[in-house]
Amino acid sequence: MLTHFSPTDICESKKLIVQLFRDHLADGSVLTERRSSTTRSSHEAELEDIFAAFDVLHSCDVLNGQLFTAVNLDDLPKYGLEDFNLGAIVHKQTRTETAVTTLTEELNCLKAASDNTRVFDTNSSLQQVSDMVKALQSTASAG
Repeated sequence: MLTHFSPTDICESKKLIVQLFRDHLADGSVLTERRSSTTRSSHEAELEDIFAAFDVLHSCDVLNGQLFTAVNLDDLPKYGLEDFNLGAIVHKQTRTETAVTTLTEELNCLKAASDNTRVFDTNSSLQQVSDMVKALQSTASAG
């Protein structure tokens, strides 16, 4: 959970739970606003507070009439069965193949540009050497 949700998401979630269920949570440490310490971050403590709040609310049967849903389903952690969904596997494979193809094309373009640069540099160097030889020959024949 800590790696999936941002510290801000966790903090805002705890504040919302406390706001909605303050009357039922008044006796516990869940209402305490957490700060980071050297042993753990504030959002770690707040996540533990969220779990503790749900335990208290569940034991008081407060959650029976509550319905929880995600605002954005893409933000929910995935569960194991999705990994075995053949359609999901094919979709991931297609995206991977597209990414590999794109990277290959970009590398080929970079290689071609690099080869052209080397040819240009070589031709330029050969021209400079040829000019110097001609200058030396004309100096030698003049002297």
